[in-house]
Amino acid sequence: ATEEEVEAVVDSVAQASSKVIAIAAASSRPALSRMVDVVLRRGMHRTHVFVFSESACGTGWERLRHLPGALCVSYTTNSTVTGAYDAAWAAHDPLALFGKLPSMGIPALEDPYASGLYAYLIHDAVLLQLSALDAHVADGGDVRDREAVLRRLRTIVVDSGATGRIVIDAETGNREGASVVLQNVQPDPTSEAGFKIKTFGTWTSLEGMQRNESVGPLYWMAQGFLETPPNADAAGTGQEESAFVPSATLLIVMLGCVLLVVMLLLYVYKVGVADSVVVARVIA
Repeated sequence: ATEEEVEAVVDSVAQASSKVIAIAAASSRPALSRMVDVVLRRGMHRTHVFVFSESACGTGWERLRHLPGALCVSYTTNSTVTGAYDAAWAAHDPLALFGKLPSMGIPALEDPYASGLYAYLIHDAVLLQLSALDAHVADGGDVRDREAVLRRLRTIVVDSGATGRIVIDAETGNREGASVVLQNVQPDPTSEAGFKIKTFGTWTSLEGMQRNESVGPLYWMAQGFLETPPNADAAGTGQEESAFVPSATLLIVMLGCVLLVVMLLLYVYKVGVADSVVVARVIA
């Protein structure tokens, strides 16, 4: 995206009534970095709450230091399942691993060092499918009977998924109760990055928001640690005609709505990748 296109997108966001902006894009994309430049120039980091996906927060994206108070949303992961993979990924040489791709006719990766939930979701999709097939065959079923396999897939419960317990709604095919971790970007002058990402709670479609009160107040909109969000009007740059003042409860509700939409889109089985966003769903 060009600078003008990014400006146009930010313009449309600034004119909207919502003060919560959810962004799901790879941190390696230049357009995302350009957007941060525009947001900082307009002072929107003081009047809006930015919600980033794991693709930005999970890789320690250095531009987050300029957006203290931003929120991060990602699946919780089961370290007993992902530990070996995580260690191997951290130890590998990405340039040596992916450097031969162009000679094979495969475009070079934008950021060979970036990782994410893609491998975890693939693991869980395959595990769910194999578990359903195993149970179906054990009962004397024919693996070519797709409808029967699909029905069995919607009744299987997997407790050892990389992203936690996997339960599929038999009617809708949606995943139920997947746990999502909620994090807050906080300034940290003692770290080399200049910021830290603090986990303050979890969310599931069944239980809603579970806040870890021991974490203390969150860092809000580049203005400090506060029990509730600051008055957006008072924090503005003078360019805004009026500003909505979000309460902590309303922000949590709005964040929950964003997460609910994401959970309805993230099913578990057929995985596709489009513009660096991972989408997993059950084939109906």
